Amino acid sequence: MKDWSYLYASVQGKGHIEENIPCQDFCNIFHHTNYTICVVSDGAGSCEKSDIGSKKATEFANTYFPKLIEEKKWHKPHAKIKTKDWHKAAIKGLKAIRDDLERVSIGEGCEIKELSCTLIILIHLKEKLLITHIGDGRAGYCNTKDEWKAMMK
Repeated sequence: MKDWSYLYASVQGKGHIEENIPCQDFCNIFHHTNYTICVVSDGAGSCEKSDIGSKKATEFANTYFPKLIEEKKWHKPHAKIKTKDWHKAAIKGLKAIRDDLERVSIGEGCEIKELSCTLIILIHLKEKLLITHIGDGRAGYCNTKDEWKAMMK
């Protein structure tokens, strides 16, 4: 992963600053041995505590997805990953994040809906990329010809 560059930021928008609304977007890069997890979360603006949900969902992604990758040994060189196996693992990880958000909502004294956010998780392995998402987010990449392409549909 040494030959990759990662650029990311969570920035509170002008309208949020003016209305004293917290930044509801979070992102992070988590480097592991033989893979990297990139996470982006966008809190739902209509939900009162989506900033908390967005931040926690980002953190929880780095709890569950490393376990899945290492359990399946997908971080090993030349590991074979079938699409259906990735789909099952990704759903399992997303459900675990949702369950943890349910516990956060209890601690916050709110309904889980108030923590609503989109979530995009990209796992960069040595020879492949795995991506999953929930919500209306989008992701793209720039190829070696400086062309931007959709990473998910």
